[in-house]
Amino acid sequence: MPGNRCQSHANEARGFASLLSYTSAKLSGALFIIEMMNYYFLWTKANKTADDKLAMLYNFFTPDDLENWLSSCPFGTSPDPERELEKQRSDFEAALVAKGFKDGN
Repeated sequence: MPGNRCQSHANEARGFASLLSYTSAKLSGALFIIEMMNYYFLWTKANKTADDKLAMLYNFFTPDDLENWLSSCPFGTSPDPERELEKQRSDFEAALVAKGFKDGN
């Protein structure tokens, strides 16, 4: 009867190998999904970082309302001599509102 005993152990080993390969396949599938999610999140983070850098460059080289007011004030790069004090003050207030430093009320 030693042959039956060996056959029994062989069947157990095949069953264990089958279970191991099934578990390994499930685990590798889960790891693959986790890895794909990781690549996706890293890509979106890198993409957002690139978008932020492009927005910063655009904002750096594009003048806004406050920079336009500063360039046309008496101490600016192209002062407007015809501008009166009240007009200058109202333009300054409008530039502050446009930049969000002051409420528009």
